[in-house]
Amino acid sequence: MVRGRDACWEHCVLVDATKQKVRCNYCQREFSGGVYRMKFHLAQIKNKDIVPCTEVPTDVRDHIQSILSAPKKPKTPKKQKTDQATVANGQQNSSSASGGFHHNHGYSGQNGSACPSLLFPNPSPSAQPLEHDAQKQKQDDADRKLAIFFFHNSIPFSAAKSIYYQEMVDAVAQCGVGYKAPSYEKLRSTLLEKVKADIHSDYKKYRDEWKETGCTVLCDNWSDGRTGSLAVFSVACPKGTLFLKSVDVSGHENDSTYLFELLESVVLEVGAENVVQVITDASASYVCAGRLLIARFWKYAHEAVSVSEPLVKCLRMVDGDMPAMGYVYEGIERAKVAIKAYYKGIEEKYIPIWDIIDRRWNMQIHSSLHAAAAFLNPSISYNPNFKKDLRMRNGFQEAMLRLAITDKDKMKITKELPTYINAQGALGTDFAVLGRTLNAPGDWWASYGYEIPTLQKAAVRILSQPCSSLWYRWNWSTFESIHNRKRNRVELEKFSELVFVHSNLWLQTIFKRREAKSEPIIFDEIDCSCEWPSEIESSPPLMDDSWLDDFPLQCRGSP
Repeated sequence: MVRGRDACWEHCVLVDATKQKVRCNYCQREFSGGVYRMKFHLAQIKNKDIVPCTEVPTDVRDHIQSILSAPKKPKTPKKQKTDQATVANGQQNSSSASGGFHHNHGYSGQNGSACPSLLFPNPSPSAQPLEHDAQKQKQDDADRKLAIFFFHNSIPFSAAKSIYYQEMVDAVAQCGVGYKAPSYEKLRSTLLEKVKADIHSDYKKYRDEWKETGCTVLCDNWSDGRTGSLAVFSVACPKGTLFLKSVDVSGHENDSTYLFELLESVVLEVGAENVVQVITDASASYVCAGRLLIARFWKYAHEAVSVSEPLVKCLRMVDGDMPAMGYVYEGIERAKVAIKAYYKGIEEKYIPIWDIIDRRWNMQIHSSLHAAAAFLNPSISYNPNFKKDLRMRNGFQEAMLRLAITDKDKMKITKELPTYINAQGALGTDFAVLGRTLNAPGDWWASYGYEIPTLQKAAVRILSQPCSSLWYRWNWSTFESIHNRKRNRVELEKFSELVFVHSNLWLQTIFKRREAKSEPIIFDEIDCSCEWPSEIESSPPLMDDSWLDDFPLQCRGSP
């Protein structure tokens, strides 16, 4: 498979050369069979088991369709090619150093046919090894130059693990000899703007996703231990997480009114109708700000915080970017049962621990959203061993009142609810019953809840949310450099753009590596000994802002 000869390689990447597996750059779907099958995918042409791409730009689709519809060039018959090559080589080899033709050598018979053994000797056996050695030398030279670039610029070796590393090398290879790498000026100007525009394009796609599945606003805090404090805002949904911005909150970290106004501005930017919950720090000022936020013209917002520290399995369950909302409520109950069993039912031993768990759960962590998520999780709701207590039922109703804005929606949910409770219609089929434990709760509702669409929409929105922001690890020094360095406005804007691009590329990398898979969570199978999700991904590298020192003088001004 020769990658440099096909225009389709601009829109896909080789994943496995052995299996000829390629991945679409737009929808990330992978196919075996090489670039030929990928063309049908990009052209949105159904062919056997090939699924048309739903994310491909129109101009790319039309271009690939034109390639597929173009008439193929007629192939020259193999025998004709051989005869032509024979004639050409015969003319060259029959001309000797003396400059003449030797008709008495290499010809036999009356028809004057040439003897191949004399005129066209077989190539030397050493030709192929020499060619292989030359190719290996080129490979070694390219590796050496890449290594020198890493060493000279102090680039961390972990950068070679980036999914963009091989993509970069492949793109350069497709350009062939003579490719000129982008200059210093081009990197910090036009290319930065182009990549930023690409991310803004993804941002629009995320917005469309938020309307369907809802989203979670994530607010992370950092302090230098003295007077500096920063807040970083991002938005999470099943399609991925988008970094929004960082804000210097120094001097206001204990001001709940200021934090409330800041959170509200972010929610309004994302769209209050899209936000299902806000995850913040558990400090008193942020908890108070969250309550103020819930009290405003905002119908869908809910605050959710992490589970108490002693419950290791619950922490393990929520400390990741997988949608875990439907399992938190049951997880707390299962943890309490496990603690009781460990102490063999001796009340004086387990009751004090239960009191600590209940106090933390009721005062700081529990919300109606957790109860509603557990009620809508089929693996819990249809489990005869799990009792639906009053708190779960009341929490479900409270959440539905917040999600159902109009009386019409409330009436529909009221009518549809018995169908879900009694597993009627499509919810009671053999596939739906099997899917209760085999599918993630959100996927189960999307697959089998079509007969009760209003409740289905509410269930998908609630069950698609993560429960923690700990699965990604910011490099706080990068954000500190934005807010603490004394830069003029132009320099600060340029560096902020670079941080915006860098942070979102890093988040996209995490999401692509995990392949956006949603799996059901089985409490008894959670392994607390392996790496935590937040430890698997390393922090993003520190951003280099030294290039701002070389900014043109005409662009400089007072800070």
